[in-house]
Amino acid sequence: MIALALLLVYSRLFGMGELWEQAMGANYVRDVKNIAEESTELVAYSLIWLSALGYLVEAKKLSFVPKTRPSSTTIESDISV
Repeated sequence: MIALALLLVYSRLFGMGELWEQAMGANYVRDVKNIAEESTELVAYSLIWLSALGYLVEAKKLSFVPKTRPSSTTIESDISV
């Protein structure tokens, strides 16, 4: 949920041109804003990917149930002669 909020809300607010123009004044460079915005999105996408990977690992762990195989020995072989 944090990664999704980071992607959909924070990166959009962080990428607003007006914010950067006011912060940087006459030194405003659009490439700096683009790099900052894209790197924020990359972090969010990476967190989403890691979360999905974690869910996949957990699902595989939970779906693995060791199956008991029937014994190949018979009752007669258990009885000593």
